[in-house]
Amino acid sequence: MSANTGVVTHGGATHEVNQYYDSVVVQLPGSDITRTTKYCFLSRVDPWDDPNTPANEENTPPIVELSQQNIKNVYKNMFIIKRVYPQDMRPMVDRIDWTSSTVYDYYRDDIDIIARSNGRMIYKHYVKNHYDQVFKCLWNNNGAPSTDEPYFEPGYMSSSLIYYGNDGYKWVYMYTIDAPVKQKFLTETWMPCVLGIPAGFGANTVNSGNIPIIQVHNGGSGYYPTNTTITITGANTTQAIAYPIINNGVIEDIRITTAGANYISANVVITSPTGTGAVAYANVSPVNGHGSDPLEEFGCQNIIVTNTFTRDVDGILPTDIRYRQLGFIINPTAKSSYPNQCQNPVYSCSTDVVVSNGFDGYVSDEIVYQGTSLDTATFKATCLSFYTGSNLIKLINTEGTVANGVALIGATSGTTRVVLSYTEPDFIPFSGYITYIENRAGTQRSNDGSEQIRLIVGF
Repeated sequence: MSANTGVVTHGGATHEVNQYYDSVVVQLPGSDITRTTKYCFLSRVDPWDDPNTPANEENTPPIVELSQQNIKNVYKNMFIIKRVYPQDMRPMVDRIDWTSSTVYDYYRDDIDIIARSNGRMIYKHYVKNHYDQVFKCLWNNNGAPSTDEPYFEPGYMSSSLIYYGNDGYKWVYMYTIDAPVKQKFLTETWMPCVLGIPAGFGANTVNSGNIPIIQVHNGGSGYYPTNTTITITGANTTQAIAYPIINNGVIEDIRITTAGANYISANVVITSPTGTGAVAYANVSPVNGHGSDPLEEFGCQNIIVTNTFTRDVDGILPTDIRYRQLGFIINPTAKSSYPNQCQNPVYSCSTDVVVSNGFDGYVSDEIVYQGTSLDTATFKATCLSFYTGSNLIKLINTEGTVANGVALIGATSGTTRVVLSYTEPDFIPFSGYITYIENRAGTQRSNDGSEQIRLIVGF
């Protein structure tokens, strides 16, 4: 019996990126309700329990465990979920800034040009210039350093969007990162990519199976413009047409006038009765052409999701806490939306309890309970935050049902106050699907501060 081999292609990961992004934009027919809703959650205020390194527990959060027990604990410790919208997400690729005197790789159709090692690109075959325009390198002048930064200016590039550098490099324009997108998503190691075909470019001008440029590996000698012809051969094709640029008998370049179509592979044949030694190659464009799908062409496997928690988020999120866990949840359900998924911008996940007046106060992350002792408690929970002015205590990780008219005791602070009323969250615990969990060192919130969450999700 022969062995079979198989591999998930780069396109498989790119498809997952597209699916992840599309999951927040699809609408139910004839309704304002989205088919899928995605939320970012904050969770856990109590410190990490690491008996081996107690002095560094805040700086060494444990590895996330995906046991059902741990996932349930994440749910129970959630205190807020905030909706993620399409404008909060972007596919991301490795950030490669053009830098003078750097040798860049060039696109080849006979190797895996978007191969990765340890999650990073092996071949640096595209760049972002200082105008935030992104170009793919089609030829690197036989491995010479790049000294002419590519840039796109309407009216000053070829119709095929090829930039011919003074350093011999040839680049194809891919897309531009808009200023608002750059401000929100660009990081030191990642840059935003575009979904689909950039308007007016890509497949509209550079078609599948064509020859956008020729690479001259050796210019030879003895060639003349009047007796040198270039033929680009390939089976079942619309033939590409090119002409040589010759200086002192040397072929310095070969320029394409008609890019042709339907090439799988191509050979460049140089014919001259006097010239010898010239060698040139042609790499065929990818499926649908250069610039038609930057995600696929750059092997996009990551998406960045951002969310900002500003101050108290309309009174829902305490500003005096330190949280240690966050992540994403898809299609959670609320009592007000049941059986449909949550739709509001933000939901509180805490049980809010109003207690009687007193001189002492509960402290964040302490256990509070009702009963004669903590071991025999009829109700217990973790204190998220206590508002002394309103006598409101926000509780998470609840067990049992809080009772009005019964004392609520702080296991650490010793505070004892009587419960006057309570409100359970609209959010239905354990609903939805947690798709991402991240354990972090404690992040301290403040009255006038805000946190912008940036998470890179890889596929």
